[in-house]
Amino acid sequence: MKKLLVLTLIGILPFSTAFAQGGFRLGLEGGSNLNKISGESFNQEFNFNYYLGAFVNLGITKGFGIQPEVIFSQSSATTTSKFNTIYTQSGGAQRRASLNYISIPILASFALSRRIYLQVGPQYGILINQGKNLVSNGEQAFKSGDFSMLGGIWIRLPFHLNVMGRYGIGLQDINNLGQQDKWKNQTITLGVGLTL
Repeated sequence: MKKLLVLTLIGILPFSTAFAQGGFRLGLEGGSNLNKISGESFNQEFNFNYYLGAFVNLGITKGFGIQPEVIFSQSSATTTSKFNTIYTQSGGAQRRASLNYISIPILASFALSRRIYLQVGPQYGILINQGKNLVSNGEQAFKSGDFSMLGGIWIRLPFHLNVMGRYGIGLQDINNLGQQDKWKNQTITLGVGLTL
């Protein structure tokens, strides 16, 4: 029990520092998610989708903070004619893949000015639908997780409003059908947020 208490206190310490500096803010965000999947099997064009989520701004020091988020994001892609050539077992499968992720980015925020912040950091995505529509035998076409890096700008506006733009590049092959073709996510996110 004592160990649990000590671990809890150690876990709370960074957050209590942020509270003491008045740098703890909750918020909601949403917007457009332009994505594509790189690889010979998919058309190399960005597709329009959406995302919704929540964030926490944690001010660590003046001009620097951490922003963890939890986001539901939708993405889609269309296969090329090479898909059936590379993966002959796909048979009469549909050509469009629709993927939904629960993503958890943890972003470092660096103040460029009083209202403009540069944000960079990792993101882990958990696939909540498995893309079975790509292969006729119901095989899982996509891996259940994705790891990527994000970079972008966060702008604080009056009345607790925010606007943001980010680019994300996948670092992990999400292809679960074999190594014949590597698939990686790329995203451009444009959104608005409300700090509560």
